[in-house]
Amino acid sequence: MPAVLAELAESLKAELASLVELAIGIKDAFALESVAGRADYVDLRTRNAKSSSSNLRDYLPLSRKEDENSGPYLFLKASYKLSMDDEGEHLMVETSSFGLWTTLRKKNQPVPVFRVEYDRRARQKPNSHVHIHAESVELGWVYGSAGLPLRRHEEIHFPLGGHRFRPTFEELLLFLDREDLFRDWSSKDWKAHVQESLERFRANQAKATVRRYTDEAIEVLRSAGYKVTDPASQP
Repeated sequence: MPAVLAELAESLKAELASLVELAIGIKDAFALESVAGRADYVDLRTRNAKSSSSNLRDYLPLSRKEDENSGPYLFLKASYKLSMDDEGEHLMVETSSFGLWTTLRKKNQPVPVFRVEYDRRARQKPNSHVHIHAESVELGWVYGSAGLPLRRHEEIHFPLGGHRFRPTFEELLLFLDREDLFRDWSSKDWKAHVQESLERFRANQAKATVRRYTDEAIEVLRSAGYKVTDPASQP
């Protein structure tokens, strides 16, 4: 594994682990793993070292007061495949998946409620999409009226946008708070740290967008009164 990839991946691991510890009280909640046969990739995934069940090793329990006598029933799970960009300077997410899972039906065997996924090299599906594990009579009618077989919700890739400003793990935590699905947060200032991390992600994505659309960025800056000099014209 390239040293710069290991360093940047370790930094992301530390940031996510810090957020999880502040939010739900689980320490060292992420682990890095090498990808067999691919020295240029590394996997970053949730890890619950205290789990007594191998089935729950990659799931982070949401310990709610409502479930304290028999739970937990709700879990978070996240995974990222990381590499370096073409210039070898910036960390790049190749694929990611995170979501909410439950063991309501069968103990120690989580099933997803929803999964937010990203695939940089996707061809037959949106790069950023969500799978919703539910049923809809109305959606079934839409498919049927088009002469198509009924598809299960979780098989459909509902689009969420492109490469840059896709949903993040931080937004999953904020969603749980906003919808009041989880209330037993571990620290009073967890939300401020999560929002700061989210802003850093958005700032980094804005920089990546500028690198990708340099001419458009220069045009906007010049229209705003900035003087932008082409480095190729410098002596």
